[in-house]
Amino acid sequence: MTTTPHAHPIGPGGPASGPDTMLGRRIPRASGDYRWVYLWEWPIRAMHWTAALCVVVLAVTGLYIGKPYFVTGGEASAHFLMGWVRFFHFAAAALLVMTLRRPGTAQRALGPTARPTASPPRLPT
Repeated sequence: MTTTPHAHPIGPGGPASGPDTMLGRRIPRASGDYRWVYLWEWPIRAMHWTAALCVVVLAVTGLYIGKPYFVTGGEASAHFLMGWVRFFHFAAAALLVMTLRRPGTAQRALGPTARPTASPPRLPT
């Protein structure tokens, strides 16, 4: 049996554990009236999760297109696996581009600092 160099056990049940401690120091309980505030509205959240799903689909289908791990035998007209994988790959890419190119999203997300300019800046002549 080995002994630890610590004077007190660290971990579950030790002095440095529990819901109100962090790194061995006590954390004061929250005081005041708190309420949940959403920083982003539901359309931005939906676009985020749609884009995340598209990235996962693109990764999986891209790996399959690059090195097919399911090889179907027989006549090519009897199955269309690679065609379907390519379809889902391109559909996910198109959907990802649509979520990234929604007009006005960047202006709403960045707030009042993102002001579109009426015309491009002119160079001095």
